[in-house]
Amino acid sequence: MLSKFKKLRRSSLSLGNMKSYFLYAIGEILLVTFGILLALQVNNWNQNKQDQSTIGAYLKSILINIKSDLSNAEFINTKRIGLLPAIDYVRFNLRLKQETYNQSDIIFTSQSFNAILENNYLNANLSGFESLKNSGYLSKLQGKDIEVLLFQYYSIVEEIRLMEKHYNENLQNASEDFYTTDFNKFYYFFNPEFVGGDGLTFEFLQPYFKEIYTHSSINRIFDKPSTLIWRYENLLLIGKEIVRMIEDKRMEYDEMATQNLKNVFDVNGNIGYPRILINGAPGEGFKQGIAAADGSVDWGNFELNEIVIDFPEIAWGAYYFYIGDGTYQQRKTKDYSVYQSLTVELKGKNGGASVYIALKDDTDPDDGSESKVLLNLTNEWATYTIPLTAFETADLKRLFVVPSFVFQGTPQAIKIKNIEFVK
Repeated sequence: MLSKFKKLRRSSLSLGNMKSYFLYAIGEILLVTFGILLALQVNNWNQNKQDQSTIGAYLKSILINIKSDLSNAEFINTKRIGLLPAIDYVRFNLRLKQETYNQSDIIFTSQSFNAILENNYLNANLSGFESLKNSGYLSKLQGKDIEVLLFQYYSIVEEIRLMEKHYNENLQNASEDFYTTDFNKFYYFFNPEFVGGDGLTFEFLQPYFKEIYTHSSINRIFDKPSTLIWRYENLLLIGKEIVRMIEDKRMEYDEMATQNLKNVFDVNGNIGYPRILINGAPGEGFKQGIAAADGSVDWGNFELNEIVIDFPEIAWGAYYFYIGDGTYQQRKTKDYSVYQSLTVELKGKNGGASVYIALKDDTDPDDGSESKVLLNLTNEWATYTIPLTAFETADLKRLFVVPSFVFQGTPQAIKIKNIEFVK
């Protein structure tokens, strides 16, 4: 009996030892597992930290590239915008309307001619972005706002490269055509300061200058750079935001980013371009026209950096800007409902003046029934802001005339410099 008890006791002790060993083994396994998971977590943390450091290094390289790009882009775009008034002044004033040319006309034209023919290329530095793509680390940015901006930025860079190549090639062909044409008295077109020194006068040279001004190559040289300016404006907006995000070590938009990027213009969309007139030159995609009670069309003129309107004593008249590069009758439209106001920079030519401002959609009849806002001008330049809600008859989603300057009865003389829609 005692022997049997001892056997049961030994069996119980053995079972207890096994249980203890089992619990110990489980504890060891859990401890090892926890250690492995902790090690993996630390390793992942270290790897993520290393990845972020590597990505940061690539973004820093891109930052340096984009800053350099933006400096170059700002210079090129400022120059092109600055040349817009000169282009229109030569094309629509000197080339088409001018009957006699003085020394200042010729100097201005030849200087503008040379400035236009200076080839301008962005030559963006792609090394940082290409390195990021080739490294495989670009996938680490997938789904983040910074990735979207980078692809938008470099997509615009490529568009600009192709468009500039085409634009500059056209300029080169036009200049070759110009220089190979056997113009009589050609020398004086680029050296008008010598007129008179050899007995020749500006009066004598008028037909030779007219031949040069009306040559087809001049029209091609003094052509606007398509929609390059739109692309440059978008590039500058997006590029500056990329710089800010990288410097702030952010990958996602904040409120400021949303605000900064709202003015990026979709060049292929239906939203209308906001800058209708830039320093007296119509923006790309707009044409201007005149309508008058007596059918007259000779009271609006392009001057340098401004449009001058001398409205005569007739019942009514309108000087207007409309969408598209076709005819008024086509009534092309764009959506301007995203904008809040219209700003116009005006002055009276000889003192005080009054003018009505109107917008029209493609369904508005040409009978003067559209909504109008009266502006009373002084002889000083001033910017007037008009809320778009004031134009009650105009459907902003399908604007056609953007805007019209309407005169009624009394002779008026005004100057127009800038017209822009503002969000």
